[in-house]
Amino acid sequence: MRRIAAKCGIALGTLYNYYSNKRELFNQVYRTALSQTHQQVDQIIQQDIPPKERLIQVLELIYCETISKIPLWTSKYALDLSDQFLEQSDSSEPEPEIPGLDINLVHKVEHLIDEAKVREGSDSSRLARTLLDSISVCFGVDHKAHEQNKAYLLWLVECLWK
Repeated sequence: MRRIAAKCGIALGTLYNYYSNKRELFNQVYRTALSQTHQQVDQIIQQDIPPKERLIQVLELIYCETISKIPLWTSKYALDLSDQFLEQSDSSEPEPEIPGLDINLVHKVEHLIDEAKVREGSDSSRLARTLLDSISVCFGVDHKAHEQNKAYLLWLVECLWK
């Protein structure tokens, strides 16, 4: 907490007035970052463009947000926090296969897939999870090959329409 306060240029006591420990501070940062991502996704969803284009823009946004926040999303605190979200979620919801995957993002991508009428009889939930999981796979293969990774995600989306 001392280093955080020093980096922010505030007194340690001031930081403790707002957050009792690092975990509490981290939780707030994590929730704020996730909220900002949701707001940006919602703005894309509301655009008056074809659903396929909205889906591509949402996936690109999530990819870029993930790149910019890799230390945040992959920290032990984030994985612990995502477990708390899963425990609090509606028990009728299937648990995401991807640790730390926000179920609300899954639902938003599912909605875009449904709206785009990708394929008759397709499982939009499974497709949404596969697309979002592919973002994680891209980082595992080569997290620095941004253009190649985005091209791969675009190729996956194009495959849905073939």
